[in-house]
Amino acid sequence: MRLHAAYRQRESQCFLKSDGKLRCTTCHDPHNIPRGEATAARYNGICSACHTAVFNRAVASGAHTAGANCVSCHMPKRRTDDAVHMVMTNHLIRRRQLGGNPLMDKAEARESSAAAYRGEVVPYYSVKLSATTAEASLYAAVAQVRERSNLKEGCRDSRA
Repeated sequence: MRLHAAYRQRESQCFLKSDGKLRCTTCHDPHNIPRGEATAARYNGICSACHTAVFNRAVASGAHTAGANCVSCHMPKRRTDDAVHMVMTNHLIRRRQLGGNPLMDKAEARESSAAAYRGEVVPYYSVKLSATTAEASLYAAVAQVRERSNLKEGCRDSRA
């Protein structure tokens, strides 16, 4: 499972249905970071730009509260799996949240050869790179060198 904010956002229906128009900068302006009460107002305004009609119908039917904070329900803060003492905003925007407490403490997982990742190295690009481009070749080479050095340093099992 991909846990980074960009991956999570790209898996959400809001992103998928936006035809690639929903980007990090849709919500986050690095030159104007809202604080305090302005934060919820800004993000709720961005959500309502696309969801006003659905939201109003849900409020009218009693399925949704009128004064809700979109982000707190649909992008709740949660513990990360890779740094269990950290809390982040979940960018997998969900219509309905899963049960349980996403802020509950998590136990640290100890690395072992049995739990080492052995899957395919998948580059993160919004478009597929042709395997013949210099950029694609460089990306694959860096991944392979890193993988090989991890093997030599004993970070993985002793496969050769």
